[in-house]
Amino acid sequence: MVQGAMAQLDSEKIEGSEAGKARWPRTLADLYDIVLLSLMKNAQSGTHALAEKTVVALADYFGGRPIYVPTARRMRTFVKHREIHSRLGRESAETLSAEYGLSVSQIYRIHRIHRDLDRAERRKKQEGDGGQGNR
Repeated sequence: MVQGAMAQLDSEKIEGSEAGKARWPRTLADLYDIVLLSLMKNAQSGTHALAEKTVVALADYFGGRPIYVPTARRMRTFVKHREIHSRLGRESAETLSAEYGLSVSQIYRIHRIHRDLDRAERRKKQEGDGGQGNR
């Protein structure tokens, strides 16, 4: 539940955000609160403006569509796997294996899965612009 996630991030009230959020649908207002609390917890400057820009970008991209938001655990795993994928070319599988506590074969499996995701995304973009991708 959103209230649980917000309470987990920080129990403090957000100052000055209620008036601006009043014009937003409840889900966007909740997303704003979560993004803002997370940014505040991590001591980012300009947190209100950044939280608003982030939520507006999410609304712009997903506006009007139902979306699935993965659990925090799954999202952290995905982010960790993306990092492993991006670092494998610069660092050895053995180094990453030791750092992340995974086997070398798991490192290569993660890399293969994300390489395939990247290829599928590029293919989808090329089909979207008539096969004329940016070359």
